[in-house]
Amino acid sequence: MNADAYEILALFMRYVFVVLGGLILLRAFHWLRKDQRMYRKELRRLPDAGYVGEMVDLDTGQVWPIPREGTLGSSPLSDIRLFNRGIARRHLDFLFVDGKGLCLTPRRRKKVTLDGTRISRHAYALHGSILQAERANLGIRLFEGLNTPDSPPVRDVEEMEEIPADPFGAFSPVEAPEEDDEESGESE
Repeated sequence: MNADAYEILALFMRYVFVVLGGLILLRAFHWLRKDQRMYRKELRRLPDAGYVGEMVDLDTGQVWPIPREGTLGSSPLSDIRLFNRGIARRHLDFLFVDGKGLCLTPRRRKKVTLDGTRISRHAYALHGSILQAERANLGIRLFEGLNTPDSPPVRDVEEMEEIPADPFGAFSPVEAPEEDDEESGESE
């Protein structure tokens, strides 16, 4: 092959490789868009994907989905955004802990009450718990398939270690108090 033919072939192949690179990029963007469409379609089909429950305003009935972790406040960046109720921009943080419930952590000097008990550090909310943040009364609904204990709604961090191995033991009939009453009657 002479030098002129080789030079022309090399210039031609330069453009071939540029076109091939462009085709590869177009194909990659096509796959990306296709995957995004499929992901959005799947999320529309399963609207609760990524959420652990709902928070309901007991005064107005407004409902917010609860993600696995996030922030409650009045800021536009908050996951659950409340307006005009004395709520700070970032009032409290929450995190779902498997086997324990929704861990609520109020920010410094923020008034948060869970089922009538004021919390200052961490507390775990379960399905049916009532959260009061300033003047907002919020009910917590956790989805049924989650791993949460069947126990009274409010549990502090220290109390969570004392959950019995059989959470349904509290609902079984107990005959021991009746026997104690009979024994105390016999001794008199």
